[in-house]
Amino acid sequence: MLDWLNVELDRRCIGYIRDHIDSGVIHHVDNESTVIGCWNKLQGLYERKTATHKVGLVRQLSRLRYEDGQLITEHLNQLEHLFNQLTTIGVSFTDEVQVLWLLGTLPESWETPCISLSTSSPDGTIKKDVVINAILNKNLRRSIGNVCYPSEEDEWVIDSGASLNVTPHKIFFSSYELGDYGVAKMGNNGVSEIVAVGDVH
Repeated sequence: MLDWLNVELDRRCIGYIRDHIDSGVIHHVDNESTVIGCWNKLQGLYERKTATHKVGLVRQLSRLRYEDGQLITEHLNQLEHLFNQLTTIGVSFTDEVQVLWLLGTLPESWETPCISLSTSSPDGTIKKDVVINAILNKNLRRSIGNVCYPSEEDEWVIDSGASLNVTPHKIFFSSYELGDYGVAKMGNNGVSEIVAVGDVH
């Protein structure tokens, strides 16, 4: 029963391969009776191990850069795909070199996480899975930090303690009227005098 199942599965896979390859190539696999045979034939046709192909892949790898706003998972997948292609044709990189290459593709805005990751290893060896997880987490924190939560409030209390960087600069206000406008209750159960009312740009 198991042999029959394997033969049937093999036959279906060969049919699937033949259905999905170009009609100009199908004659190369017509006489193959096993999936392994089909695969080896196609691999021999398309997997070039020439120096030109190796140089082309290394050039793609060296040009690959992550741009802020791009999906980090897409960038990681592209990088991993290039490393896998190079490994398949006999050019392999250690995990440490792959990690260093990955960190080198990140822009200046990632400088602090890169330095922290590269100095965090006590023995000087950076682990690939640790770096990838840290990059994915950092990207998640960045995307969460850019969320705007709409509010029904159209008024805002500005006090010099909480908004010291804004309140001393009158240019941020489109209108600004000095006066005695009462008091505002604070979170510490204290009160603060309202000395002006205005609209912020």
